Amino acid sequence: MYTLIDNEGIDNPFFNIALEEYAIQHFDADYHYFFAYRNKPVVVMGKNQNVFEEINSAYLEEHKIALTRRLSGGGTVYQDTGNVNYSFITPYQKSYITNFKAFTAPIIDYLHSLGAKARLTARNDIYIEEAKISGTAQCSRKPLMVSHGTLLFDSDLDKLITAITPTNADVSSQSLKSVRSKVTNIKEHIRNPMSIEAFHQGVIQAVCGESYPLRILSDKEKEAITVLAQEKYSQWEWQFGKSPACQIEKIFPCAAGTIALHLTLKKGAVIEQAELSLTHNTQKVYLDWLEPMYAKAFNKHSFDTYFPQKIARELLSEEEYKRFINHLLAT
Repeated sequence: MYTLIDNEGIDNPFFNIALEEYAIQHFDADYHYFFAYRNKPVVVMGKNQNVFEEINSAYLEEHKIALTRRLSGGGTVYQDTGNVNYSFITPYQKSYITNFKAFTAPIIDYLHSLGAKARLTARNDIYIEEAKISGTAQCSRKPLMVSHGTLLFDSDLDKLITAITPTNADVSSQSLKSVRSKVTNIKEHIRNPMSIEAFHQGVIQAVCGESYPLRILSDKEKEAITVLAQEKYSQWEWQFGKSPACQIEKIFPCAAGTIALHLTLKKGAVIEQAELSLTHNTQKVYLDWLEPMYAKAFNKHSFDTYFPQKIARELLSEEEYKRFINHLLAT
C-alpha cells in the first residue's frame, strides 16, 4: 500500500523537488510513498546535463519560467499546472532499478480506462500512439529510492517546445543530451472531457486506491524543505554551476564582418579560456579587446570564476547583464 505525501497543494517547483530529496533522506524506509503534484511553469534538467545545450534562456527569462535540475538523470522537461508529476518513493531494491514497468503499470491502466491507448516504450517513456506524454527517471539514496515521471495532460505545448529548444549556435560537451520527441496532451486522447484536477485525483487513486493514508509534513519538515529549496534548487550554483565542461562559440555580425567569441568552460561553468576573433573578407584576426561592457567583465575579473551570472552579478548592471546573456544564449 502506498502512503500519499501531502504537500498541501504547493505548486512551487523548487519546494516540490526539494521535498523529494528530503523524503528519500529522512522518511521512514519501511513505507512506500506516492507523491503527485503540479508545478508553476519550470524547466527541470537532469542532474548531469549541460544547461547551455538544453534551454532557451532568453525565452525562460521573458516568460518568467523557472529553471532547476533534479537529483536523477535523464533529459530536460517542461512542467506547468497542466502537467501532473508523480514520484514513487520506495525502499531500495535492486530489482526496481530501471524497472519502470513496476511503477507505471497502474498509471497506464488508468489511462486505458479513460480511453487513451498508452504504452511503455523501451526507453521507459509513456506514449500514446506515436507521441510522448511521460518521461521517467530514477535516483537512489539508500535505504530509499525515487522513481518519478511527468504526465502531460493539458500543458502549453508551444511553450514546452520553445523553452527546451536550445538556441546556442555551437556548444559541445560530453554531457547527456535530451532526446527530442513529438509530444501530445492526454486530454486529446480520452473519451470524455475532464479537468486537470479530476485527472490529478484519478492518478492518485489509481496508485493508492480509493482510500489511503497520508504522510503529513510537520512544520519543522516544511521549514527544512523550504531552506533546501532556497539554498540549493533555486540557486545559480545548482542550475548553471552543475553543468559539465563545454565549449561555446557565438557569432556576432558587425560592420566589419563577424566577431566570434569562443569560450572554454571547466566543470561548474567556470571560464578556462576566452578567445575573440574578427573575420573580414575571409581574413581572421584575433582581438585583445572587447566592447566596453564585455571588457569590464573579462579584463577586470579572473577567468577562474562562475560564468556568466557571477560575472554579471559583480560587475555588470542589470541591463548590461541582460544584453550579455542574450548574446550568449540566444540567436
